[in-house]
Amino acid sequence: MNAVATDRTVFVEGAGGRRERRLCGSAHAHAHAPATRAIAVSHAAPANRSITPWLTAKAAAGSGTGSTQHTPHARARMARIAARGQTDGLRTTRAPTHPEAPLLKPPAPHQLILWALLVLPAAVVTARYATDGMSYGEVIHATGVWSVQLLIVTLAVSPLRLALPRTAWTLWLVRRRRDFGVATFGYTLLHLAVYLVRKAELPILIVREGLELGMAVGWIAFVAFAALAITSNDASLRILGRGWKALHRLIYPAAVLTAAHWLMTAFDLRVGLIHAAILAGLLAARVAPRRRRPGAKAG
Repeated sequence: MNAVATDRTVFVEGAGGRRERRLCGSAHAHAHAPATRAIAVSHAAPANRSITPWLTAKAAAGSGTGSTQHTPHARARMARIAARGQTDGLRTTRAPTHPEAPLLKPPAPHQLILWALLVLPAAVVTARYATDGMSYGEVIHATGVWSVQLLIVTLAVSPLRLALPRTAWTLWLVRRRRDFGVATFGYTLLHLAVYLVRKAELPILIVREGLELGMAVGWIAFVAFAALAITSNDASLRILGRGWKALHRLIYPAAVLTAAHWLMTAFDLRVGLIHAAILAGLLAARVAPRRRRPGAKAG
């Protein structure tokens, strides 16, 4: 690392602890510190306080004279440090969320149109079932199929984006992936609600059937989808932090359990096998890039 300064101090943090190097005059100093982070600050920087406002002001100050003059490279680096977050001492942390920032953003018009289209099949099925236009078995089948098909769309977003990174419609799918995931849970909930209403007069039957393997995996999948849907918002992302991504990996076992539930409870296995094969292919397409990354880095 090369540092050029007139009257500055370079603080270096590494595995061996923190060190301080003073650079005087206009000479060039070379600090060879592998796997370390260095933050160059002027002696005018406040001590033991966040220096983000100071770095932002210095980066935007343009050019100066004397000991406060910085090269364009130094100003750009200070701007990047300030943009990444605030620096307390030598440790850089992410800037906290503004207390007045809304946790839930109002939906955009195109998002409302998308949700109208997603809800329309459920409204039609519910209306026909309420007016005896569809039987119980038909409603259970229709809601289950819609739930799995929306799950397929949700899982297909990442492979499609990797295969077609420069297309606008795959970018649109990435931005709307959360909507498709929540809609998947919505149809799963409708599927379960129809079942519970049908069996409401015999609660003991719900318990007995729930102990069967085919129904048990369905209940477990429902709990997983519920956890994913409840946390599919910016507020949960901020609260859970890194744990949010780990939690949302539940979509993989939930997809497997969904396919198993369909195959073990359906009267006609042909449609179930087709959807299960598609789910298996998508899961393989999503997991394969993760396994290739370590080898690519090592090479």
